[in-house]
Amino acid sequence: DLPKENRPVTFVFNGGPGGASAALDLGFLGPKSYDDDASDKAKTLLWKDNPNTILDKTDLVFVDPVGTGYSEAIWPNKNEDFWGVDSDAKVLRSFITRYINANNRQSSPKYIYGVSYGGFRVPIIAQLLIEKGESGYLPDPSKKPAKVLSGLILNSPILDINSDCSSRYVSCHGVLPTYAMVK
Repeated sequence: DLPKENRPVTFVFNGGPGGASAALDLGFLGPKSYDDDASDKAKTLLWKDNPNTILDKTDLVFVDPVGTGYSEAIWPNKNEDFWGVDSDAKVLRSFITRYINANNRQSSPKYIYGVSYGGFRVPIIAQLLIEKGESGYLPDPSKKPAKVLSGLILNSPILDINSDCSSRYVSCHGVLPTYAMVK
């Protein structure tokens, strides 16, 4: 029930190229999640309220970067054209700016939430948004001042691709403190 200038909007990014987004959208932050036990018995997908959603605190915009989830490049481009750090971040900054303008959310608090590789891209997108400042936003119809960015949320981020011991032949000793803390 908050007015737009007080209601935050959070852009949520899943993992890297080829990463599925359904687990994030449907099981982690979304307003509904699937009920594993009931679905197995019913032989169909059944939904339940998700106690982990943050929808009561912020509007959520789930974003599938090009080549992830259901997002695909439009010809003559290929998904791979966007699978670089700079090209990925630039197209996502443009998406956020267009979303803000189309939905008159210029004066809303804005957060960027990144999971896994999303945690790698979020600081880069943030830097691009800050560098562009208010210049990418249309004037707010309410005449309130625009807010460029309010904060970042990194959820199990992969900040150093070369330390990903699950997909590379490197030692996993760096994740030991995290595993111990979670245990």
